[in-house]
Amino acid sequence: MSLLRSLVAFAFAFFVAVSPLEAKNRKSSPPHILFMLADDLGWSDVGFHGSKINTPTIDSLAREGVILDNYYVQPLCTPARGALMTGRYPIHTVSPLEAKTRKSSPPHILFMLADDLGWSDVGFHGSKINTPTIDSLAREGVILDNYYVQPFCTPARGALMTGRYPIHTGLQHFVIRPSNPFGLPLDFQTLPGQLKKVGYATHLVGKWHLGFYKWPYVPTNRGFDSAYGFWGGAEDHYNHTSYKVVDFRNGTEPVLDLNGKYAAFEYVKRIEEILDQHDPKQPLFMYMAFQNVHNPVQAPDQYVDKFSFINHAMRRVHAGMVAVLDEAVGNITKMFKKKGLWKNTLTVFSTDNGGEPIYGGYNWPLRGTKETLWEGGVRGAAFIHGKMLEKTGVKCEGLLHISDFFPTLINLAGVVIYDFISTSLIIPHLRRIGRYATHLVGKWHLVPAAYKPADPNALKEVRKNGIWGPWM
Repeated sequence: MSLLRSLVAFAFAFFVAVSPLEAKNRKSSPPHILFMLADDLGWSDVGFHGSKINTPTIDSLAREGVILDNYYVQPLCTPARGALMTGRYPIHTVSPLEAKTRKSSPPHILFMLADDLGWSDVGFHGSKINTPTIDSLAREGVILDNYYVQPFCTPARGALMTGRYPIHTGLQHFVIRPSNPFGLPLDFQTLPGQLKKVGYATHLVGKWHLGFYKWPYVPTNRGFDSAYGFWGGAEDHYNHTSYKVVDFRNGTEPVLDLNGKYAAFEYVKRIEEILDQHDPKQPLFMYMAFQNVHNPVQAPDQYVDKFSFINHAMRRVHAGMVAVLDEAVGNITKMFKKKGLWKNTLTVFSTDNGGEPIYGGYNWPLRGTKETLWEGGVRGAAFIHGKMLEKTGVKCEGLLHISDFFPTLINLAGVVIYDFISTSLIIPHLRRIGRYATHLVGKWHLVPAAYKPADPNALKEVRKNGIWGPWM
């Protein structure tokens, strides 16, 4: 604490405003505000902290008001002043988007979220599973190489939809089960809701998993014009049941005629229907929340048979699920091109959490799995693609989180960020490729396994054979 306190300037408040003032303390007219910021004033440079320097006026005001005795600032002038002026921690106050980034017409947004896809389940991370479409898009765009998600489905999806770390939405605990009487809190505005304010058509295809115990929590009441898919966390890919009940809906109406039809193929058909009816002049937000590759581990035989060289039966079927995913991504992008939307489409591909080896997922060389805070559980395979990106065919090593897409996408759409969101814009990170400040990059591992101060390169993930070892 002594080291931290050495960075602390004095502070006092004549009136308290850290939380909303109670009604009885509010005047009919708002107060005048006098904010006096001293420059480089030390903790013991004032009398009320025991200084021998006589500061009678400051001391008197401090003792008549409230002395903030556990108050922290920043070690330098600019970060402290930026935090005061913006209400954000300095790490989040990257440069605003330049005007040339914003086109006269806002971009269409295609956000494809894979489910339980491991770090090494894609070719651009060295997988032996062939993912030609995903790899091609990744290499034409920007691969996010230092990008983090959450260890579970619900927290990751809540962070994406709100721009908030899960601790702030109450969704950090685990996943929402079908019987749980809660959901994404209604007082948080959502990504589709914000985009609708500036004229976007908003559609969800696939998995919701943010609660449905009351009607206000279902996706069509959280900003989506339409929602086609399932509300829970997992279901059979063919009969679409969860806990022996069909969980598949178009809007709020159950869909009961899909028994025996593989879900991923039905999602692609639904996107084609939406695009056929969509006016290209209206900006579009398409949230394709894939069910693949979440358990149960199921894939059509013709996709599994492509991977006869994989000896492990579970991994082989999992690879078939990845192949279906890759084909679906290809079919969706072809539809966007056919409808003339592709040139003005920003595409994001991300996983929601790490892979699950017990169901065939593969995170090597990262240690850990889904449901853990090791790198294999929270470091995500992701990329951004779009003609509007200034630099492409590169890797971005900026430290990013799935929640950062909320402010990034609504900013590109022209929405003024409405609140003190504790996340940052992604586009400025892409501009900094190759010239980062030290606080924006690096091995920010949640569970550092080994570190020798004399050897910074020693900070690496622990690699362990067995459940986290190589499949092939």
